[in-house]
Amino acid sequence: HMGKFLSIRGLIKKTVEVRPRVLKATFQCERCKEISIIEQDDTQRLKEPFKCEGCERTQASTDFRILVERSVFVDSQKIELEELPEELEGGARAERLTIYVKDDMTGTVNPGETVVINGILMSQPQRNKQGAKSPTFEIFLEANSIDPVDTDFSDIKPTPEETMDIIRASKDARLWENMTHSISPSIKGYDSIKEALILQLFGGVPKEQPDGQRVRGDIHLLLLGDPGTAKSQLLRYMSRLAPRGRYTQGRASSAAGLTAAAVRDEFGEGRWSLEAGALVLADNGLACVDELDKMEKSDASSLHEAMEQQTVTITKAGINATLQARCSMLAAANPKDGRFSQGSVEYLKQVPANVTPALLTRFDVIFTIPDEPDVDVDRDVSSHILKSHLLGEAIAREKEGDSSREVRKVIDDNKPDLTVPFDTSFLRKYVSHSKKYIIPIMSDEAMKKIQDFYLELRNPVSEQEKKTGNRSISITARKLEALVRLAEASARVRLSDVVT
Repeated sequence: HMGKFLSIRGLIKKTVEVRPRVLKATFQCERCKEISIIEQDDTQRLKEPFKCEGCERTQASTDFRILVERSVFVDSQKIELEELPEELEGGARAERLTIYVKDDMTGTVNPGETVVINGILMSQPQRNKQGAKSPTFEIFLEANSIDPVDTDFSDIKPTPEETMDIIRASKDARLWENMTHSISPSIKGYDSIKEALILQLFGGVPKEQPDGQRVRGDIHLLLLGDPGTAKSQLLRYMSRLAPRGRYTQGRASSAAGLTAAAVRDEFGEGRWSLEAGALVLADNGLACVDELDKMEKSDASSLHEAMEQQTVTITKAGINATLQARCSMLAAANPKDGRFSQGSVEYLKQVPANVTPALLTRFDVIFTIPDEPDVDVDRDVSSHILKSHLLGEAIAREKEGDSSREVRKVIDDNKPDLTVPFDTSFLRKYVSHSKKYIIPIMSDEAMKKIQDFYLELRNPVSEQEKKTGNRSISITARKLEALVRLAEASARVRLSDVVT
């Protein structure tokens, strides 16, 4: 594809400051003062005169000084483009490509935006630390145009037949059961958590108030549990299921962390660049943040704005930018001491120090998952896990050419128990259809029920709380908004125009 005009769709990962780039460089020979004008090409190296046209000395025997005031410049910018997460297969690592833009295309995009960039794919030799050319080439795209892409669910379109299947499924009396059984089927139980994950997937209705204030419709969930309670497994599954899902660790590997940052690195060639973190890259999707208790302090404070206002503001080193982070957040964390205290039921008082009360109030739903022995539950879970492994072994044997009756019997006996009502493709299309066409409105009855439940939550629920005035988690008006979002999401699951 070298030298060809290409159209590439991707996610802006990083942008460098806009800087002038020379198109027509005017040089002066230091020996005879002869002027030479050199047209620059699209490679990223400055072309200098090989030989002076006056004294005919070469670069080895004279120096050429660039005359900035007599040269022609244009604005230029370096951008890093990353593959879209929904286009990756089997958890593959997203590839990145360097893009060079110039003139009126500079400064038009921010990290986290999805774009289509048209341009010519080019290459040049890499250089080692001593500046010598390497036999390895680096590739880049010289951009001709940048077109923003609408990042709603329009790219996930059910066929007319699939739309009818979605409508039929929504009217099924076993809708919720079918939905919960389709979420992470390898994990037994957790029905309440899976219902909440379904509501998060569909989300509430984002609203624009008369005063211009935006109220988010995205639902934030926190799973606070002991190690080994399948939290990470749930997060990884949801990041693959959700359109534009993104999985990351609390202690993020990049300098951008969970939100965004102005960084100086090799990509920026010593200049400041703006790099998007997980929540910005998950714009209009789902950010799954594992090990939230291990996040950096800088991330903890920046999450406040990202979760509620759904923007990330960066003001540093001359960079002033506001990036969009309109995503739901599914986070998992371990308790303060690594595990919940045995015999304690006040789980929310064992929240890790990094998850501050201000951050905790921004989660719409919080689940505590203690790992407590229960013979019946443990028997069901262990049977489910063993069946999953047995089925996996049999399928592996069959793929290797074992067509024996015993292997076939194992598959036939166990596959129905592990078959989901809705596969991932159907669920994605169901969510896409609902979010595109269903904007529910609350009924008077629903408003009354939500208000009554909120007022009940606001009252102290134990004698201890009445005496001390301390609560494990404060109940504020944010929780009322959370109830509205959950009710709207429930209506969307049912494809109902009314919240009942």
